[in-house]
Formats: sequence, structure tokens, C-alpha cells
Amino acid sequence: MGYVAAGRQAGDGDDGIAAGFGAEFLSTAMSDNRRPCARAKVDRVLHQTSDMPSGDLHEISYMVSGGLRFGRSIEVHINYGSNYSGDVSLGFGIALGLNL
Repeated sequence: MGYVAAGRQAGDGDDGIAAGFGAEFLSTAMSDNRRPCARAKVDRVLHQTSDMPSGDLHEISYMVSGGLRFGRSIEVHINYGSNYSGDVSLGFGIALGLNL
């Protein structure tokens, strides 16, 4: 649960509160120190707190991601999803994590 915003200018868009859920998969089979991983999430606006002219707050936001985890700490992935303005995008990321 958290704050969400949609706007074309800072401080001038719809605001609200959203909640969501997600799932993640990490293969237990290790091949040459690489493991496939995937995740997905969906969020829904529960309450719109403002209605400003420069951005319409869409009810649903989603994201799917897939990639490879190398060893225990580095992950390379691609993402596809929508934001609270209704725009859809494709992205690429590299993550560094700690296994404690």
C-alpha cells in the first residue's frame, strides 16, 4: 500500500492511495552459476485524493519482468509495464543484492 501520482508536471497531477500484490519465481536449478527469474505485480488505486489538470490517475498499474541471476548477488532483467499515467514502457535493469 502506498502513495501514487500521475502528472505531466511536478506537483500538478492526480494523487491517490494504491495497494497491490506481486509474485516472484527463482529457479532452483543452477546452470553455470545462472538461474532464470521472473516477477509480476499489479496495483490498484483504492482512493483518489486529488484531481489536477495535468494528469489522469489510471486505476491499474502492472509490471512483468524476466531475467537471469548470476551467482547469489547480480541480476540482469527486462521489464514491461504500465504506470499510473497509463503509459506503457519497456526497460532493462541490473540489480545487485545481498544474501545475508
